[in-house]
Amino acid sequence: MAIYSVNDIVRIRAVGTVNGEEFENIVNFRIKTAITDITQLRNEVVEQFLKAIRPFITSQCRYLHINHKRMRPGPETTEEMVIIDPVVGTYSGNAMPHQMAVLIRHWGIADAGPVHGRIYVPGWPVEQFTDGLFTTAYRSTLLGQMNSILTRNGLGGTNTYTELGILYNQRAEPDLRFFQATDHCQYGLYPAVQRRRRPHIT
Repeated sequence: MAIYSVNDIVRIRAVGTVNGEEFENIVNFRIKTAITDITQLRNEVVEQFLKAIRPFITSQCRYLHINHKRMRPGPETTEEMVIIDPVVGTYSGNAMPHQMAVLIRHWGIADAGPVHGRIYVPGWPVEQFTDGLFTTAYRSTLLGQMNSILTRNGLGGTNTYTELGILYNQRAEPDLRFFQATDHCQYGLYPAVQRRRRPHIT
């Protein structure tokens, strides 16, 4: 029996620590191939998504577990935790406080109009920040890894089980809508701070 069926939308909450503070990133995936063992989902999220983030975060930053729940079709399921082998950043150097994060935005979303995806990634290196901007070398690393994430996780990507996108609810519509990531993504040239971010959460 499938744990998740084709076209289910699954929300992943990836939780980790940096400099003793906890953070989380939330992303949504469409299931492309039925998942009958939760290790299939775990391995794909870890190997194809989280490990693509490693080259632009420092070794002081690590993801420790992922939580998963079905968002669509309803009713939503209860969130469940899956412990993972820590996914540790590979960049050398000291990490900035998690409140100052790399902002990745505007996955090229199919047929979404004004809808854009974004994610705040903590743990980037202090040494790669100068004159108020990320260095040219660091931006090159970011761009390469963002393209890698889309190649694996985007619409028509190489992943076996999952496809990255955003879940969106318009007031005029009764249902959540899912838009697949289709194209290149962008990143901010300087750190982003989300004003409404709760303490300890990214």
